[in-house]
Amino acid sequence: MDQLDPALKSLFEQVGISAQQLQQDKEMAKFLYDFIDQNGGIDAVKADQERSRRAPPPVPVAPPSAGGCRARFSSVEILSHLRGDFFVCWPQ
Repeated sequence: MDQLDPALKSLFEQVGISAQQLQQDKEMAKFLYDFIDQNGGIDAVKADQERSRRAPPPVPVAPPSAGGCRARFSSVEILSHLRGDFFVCWPQ
């Protein structure tokens, strides 16, 4: 992980993916890199991290009455979801 772009290193650390995991699980590493490439690449990761640093905390809102999902997720939310840490949609 020492040779990674600092933005990717930070992203993987935020979602709990270690350098050892990336080195040992080549299939997971390929999936993650492919996922990042298909969703805007390193530039999108950097932009998302910059947005997260600048943005004030979100204002809590009531869930929609009929249920539904947010349309935009951060890269940390997406990767955390892929790891099974949480699900961000409101109950239907």
